[in-house]
Amino acid sequence: IIEPIQGDLGFFIFQVVDKKENKIRLRQIVIATLPSKEDTLQAKEKAKEALLFAKEKGFEEAVKKYSEDPLTKNRKGYLGFVPIERLREDVRNSLLKAEDGEILGPFYLDFGYHVFKRISYNKGGKPSFDEIKFEVQNILFQKKVQELLKKKASEIKNKVHVEIFY
Repeated sequence: IIEPIQGDLGFFIFQVVDKKENKIRLRQIVIATLPSKEDTLQAKEKAKEALLFAKEKGFEEAVKKYSEDPLTKNRKGYLGFVPIERLREDVRNSLLKAEDGEILGPFYLDFGYHVFKRISYNKGGKPSFDEIKFEVQNILFQKKVQELLKKKASEIKNKVHVEIFY
């Protein structure tokens, strides 16, 4: 039985059942580290605080103080052009009803709570390169990350054999 190892979902404890050449038969226990109800409530309160701070002191100052997003924090929270159809319905409806410059939120989405500032809305037509530049950079960054993850997974796959038993 191996000491706990931290992974994406939490902590893993493995038991080696047997070994054959380059193969290891394992069992596992997963201790998930999902946020507790208290953690979620604290995050929501922090998001509400960030929203009020953004409205009082300015959105860019709120980004500096509260944002935990490494991709947008150094860009003053700027997401670039975001096609409205990609947004969840409640977020889309709120942003469509908002005025340019309005700060909205918090919305619970992937990776936690989000506060948005609507900069502008362009209906229809093709966006300019400046409008989608950040999105293109994000796509290229994500593609590079996926390539590196595939390469690493392939390296690991060649070194380890895992059988799953139900």
